[in-house]
Amino acid sequence: MRLLCLDESGNPCGADDKHFVLAGISAFEQNTFFLTRDLDALKQRHFPTVPPLDFHAAPIRSGNGFWRHVEKPLRDTVLAEIGSMISASAASVRLFGAVVEKNATMHGESAIKIAMEQVCKRFDVMLKRQFNEHGDKQRGLLVF
Repeated sequence: MRLLCLDESGNPCGADDKHFVLAGISAFEQNTFFLTRDLDALKQRHFPTVPPLDFHAAPIRSGNGFWRHVEKPLRDTVLAEIGSMISASAASVRLFGAVVEKNATMHGESAIKIAMEQVCKRFDVMLKRQFNEHGDKQRGLLVF
């Protein structure tokens, strides 16, 4: 089974954000073990005494929350290492995303619906392509 783990960026209803983004990473269920192991090793290497830690790009990049007290070069290193992990898994990992530009008629539930439709359609196309080209009958599961 292929898992697609999704998260949003931006507030679909808030006027402060011009865009709503829904993005995620898809991996074969067994590969999630290796990705998790690598992320745990990264955390242990750089922050061994810190309790479990979320690796969200926006707070890391901007230095918000926990990341406020982490020097920018180390934050950049963490982001680069995460990128390398994803890149090294390129054969089994796929990235998905949709960006919706908000306006007077496209915001809130409408923005969420459009982004969901786009990401789900792309995930479905990938699963169909895997079946048609390789006979791979894997199902997909969305995780929010």
